[in-house]
Amino acid sequence: MKTYKVNGKTFEAVKEVSITKHGAERIAERYNITGNTARVIAQMAADFGTDARAVSPKLARWVNRKNRNNNGSDSTVYKILKDSLFIFEENEKEATLITAYRLPEWAMEEIK
Repeated sequence: MKTYKVNGKTFEAVKEVSITKHGAERIAERYNITGNTARVIAQMAADFGTDARAVSPKLARWVNRKNRNNNGSDSTVYKILKDSLFIFEENEKEATLITAYRLPEWAMEEIK
């Protein structure tokens, strides 16, 4: 399995992560991040992100609206990392980042 470094620490990836063209465009647009840095953030979200639907009912409703916007399926996974929602299509071995959103201000209180 691949490893990646964050702040000088090395982590082993839990799953192989790839990013769709749309996902790369959204990360570049919303976070001004490209290339390997985008891949590392997607990897961290897949490995360490919190299940967005388990946080609160209000946040789960917001995620469900995003799910409808992105044609979510049973294999769609929603992860929160810091101030962002990452939407992946996932199977046992890999996760593919579909898109990412900044969380609304009210949601930051929900995840504390």
